[in-house]
Amino acid sequence: MRRVNGITKTTENRFLNMYELDMKSDEGKHSKYFVASRAEKIEDLKISTRQNKADGVIIYSVYRDEETQEEKLVLIRQYRCPIDDYIYEFPAGLVDAGEDFKTAGKRELKEETGLDFEPINAADMYTKPYFTTIGMTDESCGTVYGYASGKVSKDGQEESEDIDIVLADRAEVRRILQEEKVAIMCAYMLMHFLNTPEGHVFDFLNMPKKKAILTAEQEAKQKNDELIDRLIAYRKKLKLTQQDIADVTGIKRANIARLEGKKFLASSESLIKYAKSVGCELQIELAETKK
Repeated sequence: MRRVNGITKTTENRFLNMYELDMKSDEGKHSKYFVASRAEKIEDLKISTRQNKADGVIIYSVYRDEETQEEKLVLIRQYRCPIDDYIYEFPAGLVDAGEDFKTAGKRELKEETGLDFEPINAADMYTKPYFTTIGMTDESCGTVYGYASGKVSKDGQEESEDIDIVLADRAEVRRILQEEKVAIMCAYMLMHFLNTPEGHVFDFLNMPKKKAILTAEQEAKQKNDELIDRLIAYRKKLKLTQQDIADVTGIKRANIARLEGKKFLASSESLIKYAKSVGCELQIELAETKK
């Protein structure tokens, strides 16, 4: 197993720098590993901070066509130097100093596309920073989700950027996946969009509520209350009063009232008598405990 023994910064650039890692194995052997990072100093590397702070943000936004009301994804087709070609991506950008990535997402969409952004609240597991290409960089990006509106414009783009703005419906998304170069983080979400019904693009962000874990006593009370509610429903359906039930069962009316008030766990004997008085039979069965 290898561990980082030392770090040397080898470049002095504005947006991206190279770091040489001195790796030392358990046997004492040294080797080199090279890492690209947005960090300006060794102290800012995630190796040093042990914190995963977002370097950038990715914007997954849906635009609804004013005429057809059809959902379209907001994409960009951008020239990228490493491949000397154009590639399809989501709008994205770097987080400025002192800025949180969610604020950066709104700013970046406006700058790159001219569109306004209305974010959707999502659980941290969907938005928090994830690493982009961990084999070569410690860069991580957060993700924001929401709806875009307004008119497309390139006015906010920087002079060095070569970006086309694309509002892609599902047919165009399919074509892009089949024929074009696509960034992997974008490609996965295009596949998701392609196979999601209209109007349900962001349904996956709605996490199911955590089911409460009940104690044995709470579970018994819950079942008791549910059973009593059903007995009361039968009584009312037959237009019987609490006194009518008392007369048939021999249970005092005051105790019938207390039972229906669910103030305590009713005895099985009382429940059986009540059930019979409304033409029902209480069945109790034995089952193995779920592990």
